[in-house]
Amino acid sequence: MNKKFQINLKFFKNYSKLAKIAYESLSNAFRLHYDSLILYQNRSYSTAFVLSVLALEEFGKFLIYNDLAWNEGVGQGGIPNDYVELHKQYIKESLGDHNRKIDKVLYNYFGPFIKKGRDKYLKSLSRERLTALYVGVNQKNGHINLPKKFPKNKVMFQLKLMNNEIFLKSSSGVKTHYLTYDNDANDNLLKRNYQKLAKISKKLKGL
Repeated sequence: MNKKFQINLKFFKNYSKLAKIAYESLSNAFRLHYDSLILYQNRSYSTAFVLSVLALEEFGKFLIYNDLAWNEGVGQGGIPNDYVELHKQYIKESLGDHNRKIDKVLYNYFGPFIKKGRDKYLKSLSRERLTALYVGVNQKNGHINLPKKFPKNKVMFQLKLMNNEIFLKSSSGVKTHYLTYDNDANDNLLKRNYQKLAKISKKLKGL
């Protein structure tokens, strides 16, 4: 966790700003996802993987800010004084740590009952996004890591996870009124992307 991460509680009680950041985070997650697919098509596999992981993290940020916005808007405006410190800790742990943002997505979409699986995935993801970016040397066996040799199957797994299990299920849920993010802008953005995500899903099945 980033120990220097500072919290301005006053900022986190501004509903319109929280809602705006949630929307922009969702929009940016889509941008990163689509860019990762373009990179994959151009055989830049390791960079496609890293961008997809960033899209996953950005989607987690969207979920967190959406929760905070709901608390300030729908949730009767505010945090009781008794819970101020608890709220600070939630923000710090969630927004000051890459893995916590990703785990927010995993928890929401795959349930709280597979914590071992989530922890294993997060641990491997932390290691893999570094090996996908940097040349390095394994201190145990002297093996040289080359990003250009990053496994294609790991990239495809990540892309399918983002497109089919997270984005497509979210947009489909909103489209069929099974799911809502309590904000018309967020719901509409997800609905607008449904057809594109569905087409990508069909293409990914053949890869």
